[in-house]
Amino acid sequence: MLDKLRADMEHYENAGGWYRSLGFWVTATYRFGSWAHHSIENKPLKFVALVTHKIAATPWRFFKSVGIPAKADIGGGFCLHHPWNINIPPPTRIGKNCTIYQEVTLGHGPVPGFPTIGDNVRIYAGAKILGGITIGDNVEIGANAVVTRDVPSGSVVSAPPARAIPRDTADKLKQNRDA
Repeated sequence: MLDKLRADMEHYENAGGWYRSLGFWVTATYRFGSWAHHSIENKPLKFVALVTHKIAATPWRFFKSVGIPAKADIGGGFCLHHPWNINIPPPTRIGKNCTIYQEVTLGHGPVPGFPTIGDNVRIYAGAKILGGITIGDNVEIGANAVVTRDVPSGSVVSAPPARAIPRDTADKLKQNRDA
């Protein structure tokens, strides 16, 4: 756990300092819960540690809507910029040096299962990664992208750009839709 936490601290240090970043403290709370879940054998001690984790994670869950369960498998160097409304389900696997921005959801989708995220992945604001898919290493997933298929290593995924449509064209499209 300490090796992963040190890697997290280093990642945050490059982003302005771990001690000032709310994302680091959310990550540290997850690391404690993960350590308690996976490393403690003594059942009463494990129970106390997991209850402590739940209490520590409650403010993140209720005030920031960040859900990172102790059972999630996340590599070192994890970084949450703007930790707000981030949902990661328990069976998700995330590699080393992953950066996640606000409003990101990893979850169920058209392919059964949960996502597996590779190393050195950046997931920008509003992105949704859905289903039992694999995101390769060194991938960037753009803001508001919805990913439902495997992404090969070294790729960039972007959402369709917004485009301006002339008002008369939009009105014609509405008329055709309503007809």
